[in-house]
Amino acid sequence: QQYIHADHPSLPTALKELGYRTIAMHPYGADGWDRDEVYDRFSFDETLFIDDFTHREYIREYVSDRSVYRQLIDEYEQKQSDERLFCFAVTMQNHGGYEIAYDNFTPTVQILDADCDEACAVDTCDFTLTENYLSLVRESDKALAELVDYFARADERTVILFFGDHQPHDQAVAGLMAQNKYGLSESEMAQNRLIVPFVIWANYDIEAHDDLAVSANFLSSLLLEIADLPQTTYSYFLSGLHQEIPVMTATFYMDASGRRIRYEDAGPGHQARFAEYEMLQYNHLFDLPNRLNAIFEPLFQAN
Repeated sequence: QQYIHADHPSLPTALKELGYRTIAMHPYGADGWDRDEVYDRFSFDETLFIDDFTHREYIREYVSDRSVYRQLIDEYEQKQSDERLFCFAVTMQNHGGYEIAYDNFTPTVQILDADCDEACAVDTCDFTLTENYLSLVRESDKALAELVDYFARADERTVILFFGDHQPHDQAVAGLMAQNKYGLSESEMAQNRLIVPFVIWANYDIEAHDDLAVSANFLSSLLLEIADLPQTTYSYFLSGLHQEIPVMTATFYMDASGRRIRYEDAGPGHQARFAEYEMLQYNHLFDLPNRLNAIFEPLFQAN
């Protein structure tokens, strides 16, 4: 909404030059967060919003994850046999809030033995919102399992990157946080609230990791690396930066040893790397007349 009002080199831009057809999917209104404009500026070949979906199973008032994946599978099955496909799908099923009861959604997760002590405020002892949220996540798990099962049987090499954009709002986790401090300080708990799970899966052998620390700004270069696809100069820069500084958040970053560091406490070496990153970001987003487009384009073309 704030910055994307001109064409910008992006992951779909790079993949198009490598021979991919690129699709963006979101089962909601086209104008939310100006997605209709932004997706066009990112060079997606096609965008699908709620009116374009042929699969529209609803959970509460939102289209289910299962419907999104079925739509994605339709796009895959309709493509040409020699066509490469990249699909970026943003789901809606688990969007807040979690306090309203719906006829088409019955929670299946129950929190047992959640007794509050006398010091626990009443509003943090109501686990209804938490149970609703976890029940929605359970449905997401089932839908993701179906998607993985489908592509596990597909003939074409396929990579799936699945991640969340943020944790649920405070009300959905207040009860659990009130009872389970895990020996952490308030600042440590706040930092942990910035962590979301992700998985990269492929229907062929890739190197396995179960403790990889990465922030969202590095996911695109990590995906290209795992898929063994040519990267841009910018992607290679991000890959190198990830080795030194695997996680960046709004309030702290993590170094290669796993230490969480406030930006104001960064040493000279890290400060220099952040300065390089800022210059590249500025050139990419704002310095459009002087943008060095070659930095953001693939180094090799598709075979």
